Amino acid sequence: PLSHYARLSREGTESELVAEALVKSSRLRKEGGKPDEAVAGFERVLELKDDKAGPWRAIARYGLVESHYKAGDWPAAPEAYAATETVQLPEDQRPRLWLMVGDAQAKTKQHRRAIDLFQMIDQYFPASPENAEASYRRLLSLNELRDPSLPSVATQAIDRIKAVDPDSPQVDLARFIVAEYFFTRLVYPQAAEAYKEVRVDKLPENLRQPLLFRRGWACQ
Repeated sequence: PLSHYARLSREGTESELVAEALVKSSRLRKEGGKPDEAVAGFERVLELKDDKAGPWRAIARYGLVESHYKAGDWPAAPEAYAATETVQLPEDQRPRLWLMVGDAQAKTKQHRRAIDLFQMIDQYFPASPENAEASYRRLLSLNELRDPSLPSVATQAIDRIKAVDPDSPQVDLARFIVAEYFFTRLVYPQAAEAYKEVRVDKLPENLRQPLLFRRGWACQ
């Protein structure tokens, strides 16, 4: 299949067919462990300006973002994103795209932009599995910004996560973040209540001792 699509991408005369061949060959190259060749193919699709290639450009841009994201190239993933083409993506790919771009933005300290994308997932795809992850990552960004809306947002985030997986460790990490929010502001009664809701065995090992110590301190 790869050689067939590669030949079509070189010899094809209709932009729609060339775009399709480039996208499919780039996907195969990505799956075959050749990310650089895949990126080059996706970028070629974006150079096709014919309207008929539009849907394939959207899919190529998704592939480009995903390639950069999986390679850990956090600055490049948001740079490859174009909101105007997102509407042409299949619906199941849109929240995944926004989640990748938002997470990459958060990793480069662009927390406000990341929060905007996480909120878009909640607005347009509230029942998607990606929304549970986006809700948690929105909370992490608010925590980095020391945003006063964190406790109220955390309540919503926990509901979103539990709707997908009631036993998810992210439920307890979210509660821990809320407890820390109150503890660092010396609001001990609320901190104590939040710490009590955390299931200790669901936390990473490195957070369990701090939890027990601060819970004891806040409960005095």
